Amino acid sequence: MIGRHGIVRQGGKIIRIRQRHGLRPQSQHIGCVIENHTLPSNNFVECDCNSSSSQYQPFSRIHVRSFSLLPPPPVKEETNKLNPVNNNKGTLVSILPIATEAPPKLSRKHHDKRKRSSRTSSTSRRSQKPDENGAASGASTRTRRRRRPKSKQKPDEAPSSSADDKEPLQSALPTNPRKIAIRLNAKMEQELQDWYEKHHGVSFKETCISLKRVQLDSLGMWKANFACPITAEVFACGTLETLSEHAKEHNGEIMYSRMAAARAAAVARALDCFRYREQQQSSHDLSSKCCLEQPYAFGDAPSLPKAVAIPAVDANLQLHSDDEEEEEDEESEDDDYFYIGEEDDEEYTIQYLPGSIQPSDVSRGVVANPMARVIGDWMSQTHRKQRTNGPVAHLIFAPDPETELQHQIENARTWINHEQSKNYHGDSNNKQEPDEHRVMLQAVDSPHSLEIAYSILNGLAQANRRVAWQDKPRGVDDIATRIVRYLWSTTSAQPNASTYVAYLGCLEGPSPLDVAMRAKLLLDNMNEEAPADVTGEKFYPKPSIGVVNAVIQLWAQVGGESGRFSLDNIDNPNRETFLSVLSSMCYPATVEGEFGGFDPIFAQDVFDKMKLLADQNPTDGTLQPDIQCYNAGLRWSGGLQSTLSRPHMRAVPWDSHAEIFRNGFLPFNEDCQAVQDAYRMNAWLEEMMTLDSVNPNIETYEAVIQAYIRTGTKNGVKQAEALLNSLIGTSSLDPKPRAQTFHPVIAAWAYSGHKDGPQNVNKWIGLMEACVEESDSDLRLLEAPLIANATRVVRRMEETKELSESDSFDLVEIAHDCSASLADLCAILRDEKHQDGVSITLHSNMFVFVLQVWGLLVGRFLERPDGAEDAKQTLQKMYETVTEYEALIASLHTSPASASNRAQVSHLMDAAHEVYSLLSTTLGNAKPFVADWMLEQYLVNVEKWVRRVGEFNRIQSSKSKRNSALVHGDMYSYGYLEHKALAVPESSAGYFMLVLKTLQDDVDVVSTHRRGDMIRLCMLIMRVLPFISNDLNPQLSLSATYKEVVRTVCQLARSPNETEALLWMILNQVEWLQGQQPSFKIDRGAIVKEMRKLCPSLPGNYERRNRSRNSRRSGFGRPFRRTRSGTPPRRSSSTQTNAVEDLQ
Repeated sequence: MIGRHGIVRQGGKIIRIRQRHGLRPQSQHIGCVIENHTLPSNNFVECDCNSSSSQYQPFSRIHVRSFSLLPPPPVKEETNKLNPVNNNKGTLVSILPIATEAPPKLSRKHHDKRKRSSRTSSTSRRSQKPDENGAASGASTRTRRRRRPKSKQKPDEAPSSSADDKEPLQSALPTNPRKIAIRLNAKMEQELQDWYEKHHGVSFKETCISLKRVQLDSLGMWKANFACPITAEVFACGTLETLSEHAKEHNGEIMYSRMAAARAAAVARALDCFRYREQQQSSHDLSSKCCLEQPYAFGDAPSLPKAVAIPAVDANLQLHSDDEEEEEDEESEDDDYFYIGEEDDEEYTIQYLPGSIQPSDVSRGVVANPMARVIGDWMSQTHRKQRTNGPVAHLIFAPDPETELQHQIENARTWINHEQSKNYHGDSNNKQEPDEHRVMLQAVDSPHSLEIAYSILNGLAQANRRVAWQDKPRGVDDIATRIVRYLWSTTSAQPNASTYVAYLGCLEGPSPLDVAMRAKLLLDNMNEEAPADVTGEKFYPKPSIGVVNAVIQLWAQVGGESGRFSLDNIDNPNRETFLSVLSSMCYPATVEGEFGGFDPIFAQDVFDKMKLLADQNPTDGTLQPDIQCYNAGLRWSGGLQSTLSRPHMRAVPWDSHAEIFRNGFLPFNEDCQAVQDAYRMNAWLEEMMTLDSVNPNIETYEAVIQAYIRTGTKNGVKQAEALLNSLIGTSSLDPKPRAQTFHPVIAAWAYSGHKDGPQNVNKWIGLMEACVEESDSDLRLLEAPLIANATRVVRRMEETKELSESDSFDLVEIAHDCSASLADLCAILRDEKHQDGVSITLHSNMFVFVLQVWGLLVGRFLERPDGAEDAKQTLQKMYETVTEYEALIASLHTSPASASNRAQVSHLMDAAHEVYSLLSTTLGNAKPFVADWMLEQYLVNVEKWVRRVGEFNRIQSSKSKRNSALVHGDMYSYGYLEHKALAVPESSAGYFMLVLKTLQDDVDVVSTHRRGDMIRLCMLIMRVLPFISNDLNPQLSLSATYKEVVRTVCQLARSPNETEALLWMILNQVEWLQGQQPSFKIDRGAIVKEMRKLCPSLPGNYERRNRSRNSRRSGFGRPFRRTRSGTPPRRSSSTQTNAVEDLQ
C-alpha cells in the first residue's frame, strides 16, 4: 500500500490522494493511475488542475499502486515544486511520495472549518499557484477566512512573526506526537547512517529494522528491533526522552502508539550504545544520549524478552558499499501533511524483501544468530581487502544451510507468484488477486523488477553455494528459471550479465559434469548473442567476467583434469578467475578414470600466468599471488566455514571420520592416491615456508593435517600429530591453533577403535583446552571419549567371535565407562546455564551408542550356557539408559523456556524410535532365555513405548518442524557410528513395523488372555501412526504399516466373525484418513486387497456389503464425519465378541 496519501504528477496537473469522503474526480488526466480496486470508504481524491473547474462524484472502489520505489522527478530550481512544468502533455512523468516542501499543517480546529467549506469547493487550494497579486487563482469565495499569501523573503532574513501570521505558524509546530515521532525517526536514522558510513564505509537498509504491532489493553502498540549487520547485535526499543510519556512497558519491552516512534526508539538505542563504546576511553557525556536507559558495551547486552522477534539481516539487501549508486527516496520531511486525525486505525504489513528470513522464523529457533547466515557475504564483499590472515568466524551456531535454502526458495516462489498473478500469467485456474498490503513493484516493466529479481537470484545462489552437492534437485534451479523467464517476458526488465551470474549459481543436475556443460552452453550463447526466445526478437546479453568466473567455478566442481578450465581464451581475467581455476584441485574427481587431488605443477603454471598479467598491469595489486592464492588449491574441509574463507567456491563438506575409519586403521601404502596427495600438500607447505612474500597461515596447516588423516592409516595419524605438535607454542603463527585444528586428530582416534583410542582422545582434548584461549560451550566435543569407548567395544566384538571371561570383564568395564560418560553429559546439560541461541549441545545418538554397547553384550552373554544372569544384569543397564533418556527430556521440558532448550528437546525426541526399538529388539531376543519375568512385562513396556513415541511425534508436529536446523554436519558431529550391530529403523513407522513383527512371532508363545492386549496394541499403533511426520515417504510408510496391522490382526483373531469385525475397524480408520486429505495419504485399495488375501472367507462384495450394513447401523464403512475430538466414532456391534471384550 502507499500509506495515507501520495501525489501523481502528469503534465501540469497534480493529483493528491488522502483519506476523507468518497469522491472521484471526473478528469481525463487521472485515468492512467487510478484503477478499480478497494480502499476504505472514508477516502477521497483531491485533484488540482490548471482548469478552474472539476466535477466530483461519489465512488466506492479505487486503488493506487505503490510507488515508493520509483525515483523522484527532476525539479529545476526556478520551477515551483507545487506546480511543475512539463512540456510533454498527456504523459506520466512520475509517481512519488508527497513533495518535500508543503504548507504548514492545520490544527483540528481549522480542519473542521475547512471541512465544511471543502464540500462545496470545486478545486483544491493548497496546490494552486498564487497569481501576481498574491491570491490563488480559482479560489472559492465561500471560505470563511481568506488564505494569506506566503511572503517572499530572502535566504538571510528571519521568518516573519507578525500577529497575523502567528496563529497558522503555531499550528505548524510539531506538537502532535505523530509529527514529533516522524521527525525524530528521520533524524535518528540519518544520524545512524552517518555513523555507519564514518566508521565502516557502509550503510544499513530498511529491513535491518523489524516492526510488529500488538494489542495491549485494547490499544494498538508498536515495538521495533534494530539488527546491526556488523556486530550481530539486536537492539530493542529504548525510552525516548521526547516521547517518554507516550511509551509503555510490557513484559520488559518498550512499546509506542506510533510506528515511527518505535522505529526511532530502536535506532536511538543502537546509536547510544555505539557512541558510548566509541568514547569509553574518554569521558562520556551521558546527557547526550537519546534514550533514558544507560548504554552498554559490547557483550554486556541485556537479554531480550522472549517475545522479541530477531530480524535476519541479509547483507545483499541491507549493506551498501561506497561504490554503489543508491537512489534515495525523496520523501517529505512531514509525510503526515494530508493527515488530520488523531488516531491511526489502519493496519500495516511490514514487508521483508524476498531473500531474507522472516523474524517469525527466527523466533521459532530456525535462525539463532542474525549475523550467521550472511557473515560470509558481508566479509567477502565489504572486507575482502582487509581480510588476509585473519581468523575464520566460528559458525557453530549458524543456521542449517538446507533450511536456509528452503526459506530462500519459498520467498522466491512467493515473489514470482505475486508478480505473475498481477498479470494473470501461468495457470488461468489459479489466478490470484493482487495483495494490496504487499509493497511490491509499481509495474512489471519497472526497472526495479530487475533489481529485486537480482537480489532474489543472488540470495538463492548464495544459499545454494553453502549446501553440499547432491544429485537430487532441491528446487532452486526450477524457481530460478521461472524468474529469468519472467524477466524476459517484460519489456524493460530483461536479464543482464549480473542476472546470469546469480542464475548460474542456482543450476542443478544429476552430476557436476552435466551442470558444467549447461553453463558452458549458456556462455556460448551469450558470446554469440544468440536469440533468447523463440521469436528471435530478444538476445542474450554479452557475458561479463563475472559470468565467466561462475562458469569456471561450476567446471571446477567436476574435479580432476576435466575440471581445469582453460585460461587461454579468457579476456581480462581477474583474481577470482584464477582462484576458481585453482579450486578445481579441492573437489574429488567425478569423471570415471580421473584422479583428483593437489597438483603443484598445475598450481605453479597458474601462478606464472597471474604474475605475467600482474606485470602487464602494475596498478592492479590483486593479481599478485598471496596466501589466499597458495591455499586455493589445498582441500580444506570446513563445511559452512569454508564459504567464508573461500567465498569464490562451493562449501567443502566436513570429512566423515566415521566413514574413513569404519574398518579401523588401514594398512599403509605409499602408492595410495590419498597418501600421495598428503605428501604433495606437505611439500607445498614446506615450499611456502621458504618464500619471503608468503607465510603459511593456520588454514594451510589444517589442510595438510586433514590430508594426513584422510589416508585412514595409523602412520598418517602420527604424521598429523607431529605437525600439530610443531604448532603448539609457535609464536609466529597468526592466528593461533584453534579447536578446528585439533579436531581431525581427536576424531581419528575416536573412530579408529584402537586400544589406545580413549587415552589419546583424552590427551588431545586436554592439550586443546590448554592451547585454545576460548573453549567451546558445546558439549559435542566431550562426546569424543564416549565414541572412542563405544567404537572400541564394537571393534573387539568384530575381532573376537568367542569372548573369554577376561574379555567379557574388560568389555563390561568399557561399557560402564560409556554409561558414566553419558550420565556426566546429561548432568552438565541439566545444570549448566547455556547461552540462548545454541542450536544443540548433546547429540541424541549418544543414547543410541550406549544402548548398542549393552545390546551387543546381551547377545554375547545369551550365547553362553551360563550367561542368563549376566544378560539379565546387562538388560537392567539398558533400562537405566532409557530411564536417563526420558528423565533428561522431562528435565529440559520443565526448565525455563529458551531457544537452546527447545532445540535440544526437539532433537532428543527425534531419536525416540531408535532408543525404544533397540530396547524392544534386545528384549525380544532375550525372551526365550528370561521368560520367567520378561513375558509378563514385555507387552506392557512395548505399549508404553509406543504411546511415548506417539506423544513425542504429536508434540513435534505442533511445536517445531521436522528436519530443521538442529544437527549440523560440522566438525563436532561425532554422532555417526557405521558399525551398528543391532538394526535401527529410520523412522517411527519402522519402529511400529518392528513391534508388529514381534507380535506376529509371539502369537504362539503368549498366553490366550494376553491376546486382547496385543490387539489393543495393534489398534493403538493404527491410531498413532498417521500423526508421525518424520518419514521420507508418508504414503508408503502409512500404507505398508496398515497392511502389517491387517496381517497381525488376522493372526490374533480367534474366529471369522472376530476377524471381520476387526477388519471393519481398520477399514473405517482408513476411510476416515482418506477424508482428511491431503494431510494423510494412504492407499486404500492396497489395504483392502491385503484384507481379501488374508481372509478369503470375506464375500466378494465385501466393500459394498460393509458400507450398506454400516449405513444401517452406526455409519461405518463410509467416510466418517469428523467428531469434536478429531477421531472416528467407535463401532458398537454384537459381532465383536471376544475381541471387544479383550479391547475393553
